Amino acid sequence: MFWLAVETVAFSQSLEVTGTCPGPMEVAINGLTPYATFVVLTGVHGRTSTVPLGNCAGTPLDVGLPQPRIISMAGGDGVAHFSPSVPGAFCGKDVQILDLGSCTTTLPVTLTTRSYVGTLDGVSLDSTFDTGAQTALPAQGWTNTSGAAQVFGSAVNGSLIGATPYTNYGVQFDTGVAVQPNTTYHLHMDLGFAAGIAGGSAEYLAQLGTLSGGVFTQLGQETGSGVYVANLSNNVFSGVAHVTVTTGAAVSGDPLAVRFDQTSTMMLSDYFGIDNVTLTAAP
Repeated sequence: MFWLAVETVAFSQSLEVTGTCPGPMEVAINGLTPYATFVVLTGVHGRTSTVPLGNCAGTPLDVGLPQPRIISMAGGDGVAHFSPSVPGAFCGKDVQILDLGSCTTTLPVTLTTRSYVGTLDGVSLDSTFDTGAQTALPAQGWTNTSGAAQVFGSAVNGSLIGATPYTNYGVQFDTGVAVQPNTTYHLHMDLGFAAGIAGGSAEYLAQLGTLSGGVFTQLGQETGSGVYVANLSNNVFSGVAHVTVTTGAAVSGDPLAVRFDQTSTMMLSDYFGIDNVTLTAAP
């Protein structure tokens, strides 16, 4: 077994894999049956099979010749995170999660060689906001598109949030990296609150697009909501936004840009925002 499992928080059923193969990757599983056993399977891309035995025997799988890599238990929030160092032999294979509590599966994800786009790499301060200072935008390459936001920097765990309580806002990051043809891009953002009042929620719009002469052209988006769990500064998230876009043979060649908007709030838990923004590209 080559993956070490640790648990964190999340919200809706999905499987996300980011990073580089071979090498360090991040695997996030959301929406598992709370406290139920789950299995991480690898298998042949583009083939199908079924679970051969056990309580979930006969469940269709979207991988061929499946091999169990981890058998573990979900926490009460139905979430698990892994930080594997994936060997080259697994690149090109698919990963799929089998939830033994519900006998359901996630969509498969291919362990494809990926690279980070610009400084949205999970390490740069443009990505993590761990600046140790509270700074109004523009800062760390992020600018306001509506309302006003701030880098709420902490040397331990910073975030990007609104500048005033409850007020909706929009922000943008220009990667400066041209969009490429026949490429799959994956945008990831952790979502949460910097608030002392529990019980609130906020809605958001996450977008990936291109910039030409300051004009943003959307390539893909996700809308959703986050419910207050605890503070971002404690590395506790209300959810994850992820946008996946696959380009065709013809692209504009304009630089890629990321946008995030808080679109509404319950006016209860005050500051809502993002952390750990990454953008990866895979051929």
